Formats: sequence, C-alpha cells, structure tokens
Amino acid sequence: MSGSQRERDGPFSSQAMSEASGYSGSIGMDEAADECGDIAASDERYKAKYAKWFTELAGRPEVEHPPNSSETPYHPETPKMLRLRSQWMRDHPEIWSTAETPPGTTGPDLLGLFAKSLTGS
Repeated sequence: MSGSQRERDGPFSSQAMSEASGYSGSIGMDEAADECGDIAASDERYKAKYAKWFTELAGRPEVEHPPNSSETPYHPETPKMLRLRSQWMRDHPEIWSTAETPPGTTGPDLLGLFAKSLTGS
C-alpha cells in the first residue's frame, strides 16, 4: 500500500488491517494455533490473568457451546470462545464475506489475533 493511499484510506482500511495482521485471503486459525504452540498453557495463563482482573466473572463456568447456539446465554470473551467463533466464521464464509473480499473468503481473522493477544502467545 502506498503512503499516499494509506493516508487517504486511514489506518483502519481493510488493506491496512490485512497488512498489519498478515492476512493472506482466508482465516488462518490453524496457522495461529501452530504459532501459539501449546494452546492449553496459553489458556491457563489467560485464566490466571482474568481471575485477577475480574474475580466475580472468573467464577462463572465457561460454556461449551458455539456462540450461535441457543444454549449460550452468556459467554465471556475467552480465547476458547474466540477460537470457536473463528471456526464458525470459517465454516460459514458466505455470512462474513464483504464486497472487498474474494468469493469464498472472509476478512482478516481479528478474533484469532485477539485470542493470541489475550493469551500472550
């Protein structure tokens, strides 16, 4: 992206976000999981931080159902839930496609990036 185009489109244009996230045209949670190494260990680090920050919410059980389930009355933004939502987005690309994305793909995997940032991976 050229400098003048970046100034015109701003830092939050889809191309700037794609460049910043390493977006290659499809959601890459498989690659992110490989980069994270041990997901269970990173989730434990997150749970320890979360318990310090939000003592009341940390006592609630984490749900096992995907976000589109009617059995999910409450789900905190945990790395596990972000990974489930990211998987759901991969399984339903027609819903998440935009005019700027090629057919059969979605935008950058911001949920996956957020999950990585929460776990410190």
